[in-house]
Amino acid sequence: MATFTGQSGTVRDGSDTVGEVKEFEINQTGDVVETTAMGDTWKTFTATQRSWAASVTCHYDPGDTNGQVVFAVGSTIAFEGYPSGNTSGHGDLSGAAIVTSRVIRSVMTDVVEISLELQGNSTLTETTVA
Repeated sequence: MATFTGQSGTVRDGSDTVGEVKEFEINQTGDVVETTAMGDTWKTFTATQRSWAASVTCHYDPGDTNGQVVFAVGSTIAFEGYPSGNTSGHGDLSGAAIVTSRVIRSVMTDVVEISLELQGNSTLTETTVA
């Protein structure tokens, strides 16, 4: 069994790498509808539509004009997430996403951060880096 670490994780908008990424998360969900009929003793369900969303947290860098700055609220990006780096044999998750939130957080005792929330806009493709 392979073991991966997030130390080399990378987020991109197409071919442009987002700078100063601290962490990112991809959440996939699936809707279900109930198919239970009268007289059934156990509820039954069937899967319907699926969706995904991503969160990205970075050390804030307003000079990252090909990365962080591109993630403007309302914009559609070509999301690429490499949980353990863009290395052969490692995972690659990609898909079109709409930026739904952009929060810049400044705390006296910490590094300024930017948090980005993305809503997947269609299929999330999960492959392995060649």
